[in-house]
This record gives sequence, C-alpha cells and structure tokens, in this order.
Amino acid sequence: MNRSIIDFVGLLTGRELAISTMNKEYKLKYVFPLIGKDFLKMIFGLSVSIGIVLAIHYIIIPSGLGL
Repeated sequence: MNRSIIDFVGLLTGRELAISTMNKEYKLKYVFPLIGKDFLKMIFGLSVSIGIVLAIHYIIIPSGLGL
C-alpha cells in the first residue's frame, strides 16, 4: 500500500481526534465512525486501483507488447 495514502489517512484521523478533544460539543463517539468511513473509502479506492491494474495486465494487454 502506498505510504502517502496511509499518512494522509493518519492526518485525517489525527485532525478528527484533535477536534473532538478541543470542542466540548463534539463527542469522541462521533469520531470513530468518521475514521471507519475514511478507512473503508481508502480500502475501496485501493481495491479499485488494483482491479484496474489487473484488468490492464491480464485482459486488455495480456501479451505485454514489450512495454
């Protein structure tokens, strides 16, 4: 997995946790569903990326064409 994607999600997570600790109305229980959704979106994007690469490699250009 690309390290920059993991770092970006970590920054988003840290931001949400920081907001939840600074704002009295923003409860910590609201943070974890947001973090979970961000993680699921990251996994979905990674899956789509891998699917595109595999489709190109095995279906669209199976012989490689010397590239």
